[in-house]
Amino acid sequence: MFQENQVHAVSKQHRFLIFYFLCKQVHTKFHCRQAHVPGTDTSCLTFSYDGTALASRGGDDTLKIWDVRQFKTPLNSVAGLPSFFPMTDCCFSPDDKLLVTGTSVKKGGGHGKLLFFERETFKKVYEIDVTDARL
Repeated sequence: MFQENQVHAVSKQHRFLIFYFLCKQVHTKFHCRQAHVPGTDTSCLTFSYDGTALASRGGDDTLKIWDVRQFKTPLNSVAGLPSFFPMTDCCFSPDDKLLVTGTSVKKGGGHGKLLFFERETFKKVYEIDVTDARL
């Protein structure tokens, strides 16, 4: 949908999602003021390979997917994904069918996990326990 290096997505003030289009001037195209809970960090923004979706991982323990063409509310969201670090990542699988993220635990609190969700339904399809090290 967008040409490479033409669009940038950023998180501003920990809860905004903003798209910037780069041409002769930088200007805002889309924004969402309440993408994640105020006061929490948005730790990751990543575009799908087909360029039509954006995934966001929030410090509010959520993973959300957004349609970049209709950017008002998320297409899907899953909550209850503990994230104790402001750099928790998410990514699309190479075929764009899955969305992957990790959960974290405090020291002595069990195991972190890698979680795999279907892009279209957000149904959890696979879960991998990670050692008691933090993700």
